[in-house]
Amino acid sequence: MNIPTILPDDEKQLEVLNLCKFVLTVLMAVRSPEQRQPGLAQPPLPSFEI
Repeated sequence: MNIPTILPDDEKQLEVLNLCKFVLTVLMAVRSPEQRQPGLAQPPLPSFEI
């Protein structure tokens, strides 16, 4: 049974996931619309379409 070895890995994955989410949130908060690079991602505000 691999259950005992799977649990720590899942915990580690959750940790990494939360860290990524945190970093993403901070980046989105810090990044202003004017600094947004077109190639990075879809625009944060749908109303920003031209």
